[in-house]
Amino acid sequence: MTRARDVANVLSTATSLATDTETAAAISSHNSATTSVHGISNTANLATSTSVSSSISTHNTAANGHVGRGTTANRPASPTVGDLYYDTTLDGLIQFTTNEGWALVGNVGQLPFTVNYLVVAGGGGANKDYSAGGGAGGLRSSVTATGGGGALETPLNIVEGITYAVTVGAGGAGASTVNGNGNGGNSTFASITSTGGGKSGRLEQNGTSGGSGGGAASASTTTFIGGAADPSGQGFAGGNSTGNGSVGFPTGGGGGAGAAGQSVNRNNTSTSGNGGAGVTTSITGSSVTYAGGGGGGGYTASGYNNPAGAGGSGGGGAGGDGNPSNGTAGTANTGGGGGGASGNQGNGGAGGSGVVILSWLTANGSITIGAGLTGSTTTSGPNTIATITAGTGNVSWS
Repeated sequence: MTRARDVANVLSTATSLATDTETAAAISSHNSATTSVHGISNTANLATSTSVSSSISTHNTAANGHVGRGTTANRPASPTVGDLYYDTTLDGLIQFTTNEGWALVGNVGQLPFTVNYLVVAGGGGANKDYSAGGGAGGLRSSVTATGGGGALETPLNIVEGITYAVTVGAGGAGASTVNGNGNGGNSTFASITSTGGGKSGRLEQNGTSGGSGGGAASASTTTFIGGAADPSGQGFAGGNSTGNGSVGFPTGGGGGAGAAGQSVNRNNTSTSGNGGAGVTTSITGSSVTYAGGGGGGGYTASGYNNPAGAGGSGGGGAGGDGNPSNGTAGTANTGGGGGGASGNQGNGGAGGSGVVILSWLTANGSITIGAGLTGSTTTSGPNTIATITAGTGNVSWS
């Protein structure tokens, strides 16, 4: 009875004890507080267990750049540019990129090695009827010499197990109908791109820009300009056509990787322009010249005598000589420009296809030339040389 009386006395004198309703309201207020709970300010930003789980799920989604880890064989089959993956075979973090596919970000066990390269684009095609020579494909090389008279390119660092994209550019079409010719196709190896050669002009047309520019042709007093080498550092411009035409219809030569196409002055130059010279490199172990410009088409009729221009060294096609006479195609796998057409009804020569040649120390590994590519390997001293002559695909080393 004493304890019951004590409780009764407390309850009868208490004025601040909470009711059930007040207690529930206090708990609700605590749980929704936004200013200070247990010393934490702005608690509205505290994550609930549901939001934490959702964030983890989002982080682990491949679309958000997080893929996970595993062996080279278990890489994601359809990655998105920017995805990361820890490759346990390589013992390194790789990222999927636009130009190189899976590329190493950081590594522990694998060290890169140097690969030299020659990347030649397809040559430009020549137009129909009284046409100039096509420009050679752009040339970029880390051995001996490079296009455009510039400094040698820097060799690439390669890591085993990473795939590197390769494309060999096709030669531009020669025209069998007026303006039916085309620029050459680009060639690529990993981050290195060589630009296709520019197509040539016919009477009253400028040449088109490219790795090396196409030549120009004129039949009036107007000056027409050979195409520029664009971007610079891969070749030279095509030849111009100037003068009033008193000696006939000579046409400009296509630009080469090593020199500009020959320009013509129709006041006093009767012979069409020669194609610009190509560039010689010894990446294969032997000196070989690539990417010569196409010769300008000639014209021999109606009292005019305009001999055709010669193709530039390195696969440039010769101009057609006669009326009509077709231009000669650039040589395959040199990136040579097509030869211009002679007279009325002559067809322009097609540009030569490009090539990608790679060289590395044999001790550093062997190459796999993937599906879609045509290529072969050989050795020269301590080096292995891979020559890829057509297609689009990937290469890798192991």
